[in-house]
Amino acid sequence: MSLIKERFGDIGMKYTLENVKGTRLVLTDIGASVVSLIYRGTDVVLGWDKPENYSRAVAAMGATVGRSCNRIAGAAFAIGGKTYQLAKNDGENNLHSGPDGYASRVWQTVETVPDAVTFFLDSPDGDQGFPGRLEIRVTYR
Repeated sequence: MSLIKERFGDIGMKYTLENVKGTRLVLTDIGASVVSLIYRGTDVVLGWDKPENYSRAVAAMGATVGRSCNRIAGAAFAIGGKTYQLAKNDGENNLHSGPDGYASRVWQTVETVPDAVTFFLDSPDGDQGFPGRLEIRVTYR
């Protein structure tokens, strides 16, 4: 395995993992996203060439989207009798945790080794309207 690290636009980094058979995985710390996966000469992942598409979360392709993946009807939910209001970004609903989702954030890269990359994001209590702190690690190997 080999690992190549390079700048990805003005705000992000891009990491390429490649094995001896030529399978290549390209990742970015913007949204802890998969940019591409080349298998037998074919890219089998929908991804963006431009980093700004990730930072604006255009379609969130390949990204880690947030505490919620899909829609929360009415952009609100209740736990233990307490209602939590979320941003409406899909009509009256909340889609993928809202407009400031994890897909558009630059994650901290906490480990790079020849066969893996690990990203980290700390989401504090109240972030995007959700209760409780969430520490997230995503490892691609």
